[in-house]
Amino acid sequence: MVLVPVVNLDGRARVPIQMEAFRGRSNHVHEYFNCGAWPDGSLIGWPGVKRHIPLDFAQTQFPGGYPNDAGVNLMHDDFFGARQPETQALLDFVARERPDLLLNMHTGVAPRDYYARMHRPFTEPGLAETFDALYTLVHTALTRAGLQGSPDEAVEADPARAPRSIYNLDAVLGLHSGVLSVVLESPSHGYAGTNRQGVEARHSPDALLDTQLIAHAEAMTFLVESGGRAGWTPDA
Repeated sequence: MVLVPVVNLDGRARVPIQMEAFRGRSNHVHEYFNCGAWPDGSLIGWPGVKRHIPLDFAQTQFPGGYPNDAGVNLMHDDFFGARQPETQALLDFVARERPDLLLNMHTGVAPRDYYARMHRPFTEPGLAETFDALYTLVHTALTRAGLQGSPDEAVEADPARAPRSIYNLDAVLGLHSGVLSVVLESPSHGYAGTNRQGVEARHSPDALLDTQLIAHAEAMTFLVESGGRAGWTPDA
């Protein structure tokens, strides 16, 4: 197993805090640091920030941590053109290592049903059933640990609930090397969303760490039990 702690080092260095204070259901400060603000202080916001690639830092009050220093959101790089060095490093890495599974840990789950959720990757059709099995295993473990919106495993671990990813960096990594590249979106400790009943769902840093450790542990179990990439599409 290889862990890459941070890919966008520029963005991480630009954000001046390591741990946010909890601010209830307001994510204004979080979004300011994440996506930046225009000169008048209005938030660039998500998904509006995706309209500005590369982002001209001179046109902002603060550019946020989303882009690298070239103003590029690496998830939506110019993959077939002038790629950013961070993107090229990841492409070189997966080509060299040929991993079976890649977990891309994000903080950006939807504010309603505010719990960690794996996204269905934009990938070859033959890996759909493999993703379903992985999703079920990971979300069953998260449910049993009390880290999902309800204790009902039939609901929480149903892969039909997985949001669909668009064509982005994870799709490119998968198509480049055959790796099953999966985004796990997580909540933030800095603000709260709600559960499906509209009740505030707050997450501690410890709960978020547990979520990611459980996801990694279950992914390793899945690889051992399933035989890895070579056995997922034997007829391909």
